[in-house]
Amino acid sequence: MAKNGDGSLIRTVVRAAEILDCFSADTPEIGVSAVSKLTGLDKGTVSRILATLAAKGFVRTDTRSGKYRIGPRILALAQFGQEFFDLRQEALPHLRWLWQQTGETVRLNVVRDLCWVCIEQIESRYALRRVMEVGRPVPLHCGATGRLLLAFQPPSVVGMVVDAGLEPMSEQTITDPDQLRASLEQIRAQGYALSSGEREPGGVSLAVPVRDYTGRVVAALSVSLPETRFLPDKVADWLADLAAAAGRLSAALGYRQQRPSEANA
Repeated sequence: MAKNGDGSLIRTVVRAAEILDCFSADTPEIGVSAVSKLTGLDKGTVSRILATLAAKGFVRTDTRSGKYRIGPRILALAQFGQEFFDLRQEALPHLRWLWQQTGETVRLNVVRDLCWVCIEQIESRYALRRVMEVGRPVPLHCGATGRLLLAFQPPSVVGMVVDAGLEPMSEQTITDPDQLRASLEQIRAQGYALSSGEREPGGVSLAVPVRDYTGRVVAALSVSLPETRFLPDKVADWLADLAAAAGRLSAALGYRQQRPSEANA
């Protein structure tokens, strides 16, 4: 039996789970030696457990590299889970935490066609606040949230957004295709988006990505506030809170960042 604090755990199952946890979006295939190094299990144990998982379809061997990949059974279970997964419900605790940290309006946003929509919102505790209608579509090129989500869409989607016409919602909306593409590149590099007055005058927004178990960006968390309360010195704090909330939500969706020591050995 396991000796990690809970005598009800079955050691072999725990080891199998630890081995499966070595796979990630950044490490889609991995060898026995690398798994042994990451888990602390000897190579013989790792090899036997992987062989058992392969026999049941939970992993498979890559014929070219000889390393292991996630198998069809795991993918089938993941797809089944996604079909019945309520992103909004999963996000609510993290939105509440973010609201407690900032006091400003916080939102969960997703892509719908060539627009973005807010699917959950907690309004600011202040009398002067920024709110929007939940479910109202906004063009993807408008505002921090839209550009953040667009930055992680395939190039074909960016092309469709440009071809549809970059209509302005305010004087600050980016309407030049080259400027938009440069902005998207910057967002991908820095991992967040900041806008001021792009969707409506007098409003400021910060947005960060939320990823699922495949590493795909499936949503954006944002903080929105009036320009009169925006303090440049607070941006780092707001971004840290956003990143913490988005990181926990992403983890709940199954996303796992690559650990520095991981390697495909």
